[in-house]
Amino acid sequence: MRHIWSLICHRSIIDKKNNLISIIDSIEQLTIPITEKGKKEKKKILQIDIQVVSFIVKSIKSINKSELLIEFIDPADKKLSDLKVQFEIPEGYKRTRVVTGINQLFLTSEGQYKLRIKMKETPKGQFKKQVDIPLDIVYKNIEKKKMTITEKAKKRK
Repeated sequence: MRHIWSLICHRSIIDKKNNLISIIDSIEQLTIPITEKGKKEKKKILQIDIQVVSFIVKSIKSINKSELLIEFIDPADKKLSDLKVQFEIPEGYKRTRVVTGINQLFLTSEGQYKLRIKMKETPKGQFKKQVDIPLDIVYKNIEKKKMTITEKAKKRK
């Protein structure tokens, strides 16, 4: 198996009739609204709905199955999480697209994170690094607005 490319997006659609893929909203940066108190938390959990799409080509005819390992690495180069994905290239096909849904990310700070894609080139082989996909995380301050005396009085009514 040979890894050709991977990317992060919000959604992808694979047309089964002609085996074409549409990538919708490729992601390179996420802006996260956060309070000052939230910034101070060591580990934050971001609920999100994204996909990692990988394009894999069969390099040895007799091998149809393999595995991807997706690691999420923070700006300090610390691995925060990982996810193993098994895939198969159907008989008669030379390539496949592996679509992996991710619904949460662990964050430690602002900065450039990486989704590190590793793959086994043969089913019994070792995982080998294929690519690091950069993902910039930017915090956007949201401050709680202080209420005036008039607003407080209206709220009590």
